[in-house]
Amino acid sequence: MPKLISNIEITRGDTCYVARQLFDEEDNVLILNPVTDTVNFTVRKNMESEAVIHKDLSDGITIKDDGVIEIIIAPTDTQDLDFGEYGFDIEVTIGKDEEIPFVKTVNSGKFILTDDDYSRPIKVGE
Repeated sequence: MPKLISNIEITRGDTCYVARQLFDEEDNVLILNPVTDTVNFTVRKNMESEAVIHKDLSDGITIKDDGVIEIIIAPTDTQDLDFGEYGFDIEVTIGKDEEIPFVKTVNSGKFILTDDDYSRPIKVGE
């Protein structure tokens, strides 16, 4: 299960769908089980800062029948964040209740919030 390095770029206040499909060492699609496994999506300004966005299987992440992990970033998740670059990662835990679960960061990169939204009205004073 190699780690992907990629960027997510969205306009602040828009909806964003992030989809990832995982593969095992033999290139078979890895199907996670939401009962025994977990998926976490975290966005931070830097490694030492608090998470500004966090999604898991109880809020914003679903596992599709074909193994695709879908993360939904809602407009309210980004509408109050500053423009610019953040960091993100997607971490899976297989066998979360086992004595030694398998934990792997499967994707990481830059999370970039842009202000390229010409459809929203300018507020007075801006």
